[in-house]
Amino acid sequence: MKTKFYYFIFIFSIIVFLTSIFFFIFNQRDIAFKAIPISVNVTENLGFDLNESALTFGNVFPGGYSERKILFSNDFDFPVLVKLKAKGSVADLISFDESRIVDSRNIIKIPIGIFIPSDAKKGLYEGELIIYVYPA
Repeated sequence: MKTKFYYFIFIFSIIVFLTSIFFFIFNQRDIAFKAIPISVNVTENLGFDLNESALTFGNVFPGGYSERKILFSNDFDFPVLVKLKAKGSVADLISFDESRIVDSRNIIKIPIGIFIPSDAKKGLYEGELIIYVYPA
């Protein structure tokens, strides 16, 4: 009888342990989140947009490239993992490092590039750059 009880406790402990690991690995919550509007106008005319509240690339030629940098400041007392994701019609045109670790109390510049294929249709492409921040 005692053997069955100890066996039950052993199996139950393993289940609790594995469940805890599962939730730790797959249920990590972000501690900060920001969505930055992105836009580029594909046209034959050259133009700049120095907007500081959005990630605007202005006018870019088909076959052209442009780059802007965003500043990320880690104000936490611990390192963080920064993950970036693009959404919208501009998502296939932009390039960036998808994730990086930033030390505590550190400021980094994250380059965001946009390449317009030579066969791209002219017009306005918009979307969002989503920034997720997790404990590292």
